[in-house]
Amino acid sequence: MPLSNELVSQFAKITNDNSKETRKSTVYGEVVEYDGKKYIKLDGSEWLTPASVTTNSEVGDRVVGSIENHTLTITGNVTSPSATTGDVEGVSKELGTKISEFEVIVADKVDTDELNAQVARIDTLVSDNVTIRDTLTANDATIRDLTSDNVIINENLLAMKADIVKLEAENATITGKLEAADADIDSLQ
Repeated sequence: MPLSNELVSQFAKITNDNSKETRKSTVYGEVVEYDGKKYIKLDGSEWLTPASVTTNSEVGDRVVGSIENHTLTITGNVTSPSATTGDVEGVSKELGTKISEFEVIVADKVDTDELNAQVARIDTLVSDNVTIRDTLTANDATIRDLTSDNVIINENLLAMKADIVKLEAENATITGKLEAADADIDSLQ
């Protein structure tokens, strides 16, 4: 008696099934380092298992992972769990209200609204306005316009042109021509 097509088809499916059953299991273990690489020592085993990682972990941390298709993937850190968004926002708000102190800051560029410093070394200073409350010491200066209440010059004054309202001098040498509108001279030679 011949077999029906339906029975033959079902028999073929049963004997020729190529589908693979995927099994997934959750495992726990500890992160260990061997030969400069991180491995997982699963609970109940002495074997070190390589794993792909989806979370941060350090040597000695307890981790949880999943095994699927002969691959271990670390999915969580039990020792140091990840922070939630709420935790990060709370810390962020708290830090925003604090002032940080640093010993050394190295930066290519700093933009700030206000700078207070006890000591500063500046190679080149460009400023629209400068107010110096006490003393300015300079080795060399070029000043286009200078206004001052009192000026003391210890060595020499060289001027191409001078308008002086009152001049008092112990000695004066004039090598060119002297023109005066009015003069009081006690002794003239």
